[in-house]
Amino acid sequence: MIVAPSPAATLPPGVAGKVGELRLELGPRAGRTRLIASRCRVPFHVGRVLHPQPGWPELAHLLVTMPTGGLVQGDVATMAVTVQDGGRVHLTSQSATRAYRCESAPIRQRITLKARGDSLLEWWPDPLIPYAGASVVQEIEIRADEASTVLVADCWLAGRVARGEVHQYARLALAASAVRPDGSPIFRDALRLEPAVQPPAVFGLLGGALAVGSYFLLGPELPRRLEAPLAALLEDLLPGRAATSRLPGDVGLVARVLAATSDELRTVQRAILGLARERLFRRGPGHAYKP
Repeated sequence: MIVAPSPAATLPPGVAGKVGELRLELGPRAGRTRLIASRCRVPFHVGRVLHPQPGWPELAHLLVTMPTGGLVQGDVATMAVTVQDGGRVHLTSQSATRAYRCESAPIRQRITLKARGDSLLEWWPDPLIPYAGASVVQEIEIRADEASTVLVADCWLAGRVARGEVHQYARLALAASAVRPDGSPIFRDALRLEPAVQPPAVFGLLGGALAVGSYFLLGPELPRRLEAPLAALLEDLLPGRAATSRLPGDVGLVARVLAATSDELRTVQRAILGLARERLFRRGPGHAYKP
């Protein structure tokens, strides 16, 4: 008699060790943006604030790391970042976020980004990699004043492509939204993929794309200053596979990228940030501390 193996033992959602938290507040102090308050629980970790750009000393760089190596079934991860009026923050990840197979509960991640007054908040992480069998529910919420600039990258890969895992995850439910401080909505963008129900690699969905990027760019007069050059950049880098359009109320832009490889996605992502900084702040692309 053959006995089927029982599911691997795992902690239930909501218990200690399954709820991760990262809360950061940054603001201007003595000509630079400093970390004012922080709270951190596994799987998140942050290092010290860096100011690597001599030509932009007020811009704070902060690296979010994940010593656990990724997210597993039942994990509930919450990240909340607030930038005070006058702050300038570039927040990124150390590397790609790995989402492992889920046999019971899904992985849930919620990211809240708050920008107050005349502030800049860049959330520009590396991609999410959903492993075979992974089920991921992610929500990004932006709360931005009309005078604030918020640049957000939300990108992911089709899986561990080098191992032949292409769209073998169980479910991806990714949503991004933005509201004003009083709660009035700006936009909401949602993606739901279940390869077992409908294969994504078809014409009209993702086609042959193995790396997908969505970029939400909000700020005062941002469409007027950035729309035409961004459209030209995307057409030059990925003709027919990338485009941009205005968000409702002309509050900003959204760009969508369908790349063939992770390297191609990384190139486009760097170019978008570099162009945004140049057009909006007359600054260079910044310190290239990641390959």
